[in-house]
Amino acid sequence: MNIPNQTILHVLIGLLFLLTVFHAATIIVRKIREKRQKAKVDFFLRLYEAFKYWDPANGPLPQHMREMLDLIKEYASELNKHPGIYWVFAMVYMMEDKPWYDYRTVFRLLENNAEKDEPECQFLLGTFLKQGGKGFKPDPVTGEDWLKKSRQNGIAVPTNIDH
Repeated sequence: MNIPNQTILHVLIGLLFLLTVFHAATIIVRKIREKRQKAKVDFFLRLYEAFKYWDPANGPLPQHMREMLDLIKEYASELNKHPGIYWVFAMVYMMEDKPWYDYRTVFRLLENNAEKDEPECQFLLGTFLKQGGKGFKPDPVTGEDWLKKSRQNGIAVPTNIDH
């Protein structure tokens, strides 16, 4: 069976076109996912700002903010589905002057993921341990160990973190 060269050329051009379209679609889907993730993180960072400035003297925490605290905690526990959210979780729940301050829950989440070589969790845990806080004393040796591990896993950690 002899296929004309022009037909082969048309088939190859068609395949090349399909591959190009598929590649473009893949890039578009990846960009959409990145934008959604960035939008989600931006949303939680704005929420962090709202929690930071809430003052108990103005009355109890509004229901919608209590629900958002629960949502942040839920998202942080599903680290693989919501990367980056645990930063907001840690920072919100480590606000010592707020009634939701909960260093034990933050440490549990960070330790669990730091032991799985999650460098951002290693960095946060190391920083919190070096600083100490309400309810826990500074542990500079363990803190530095976690910071060293986060450096080894790609986080550019200054060698003089002594906040």
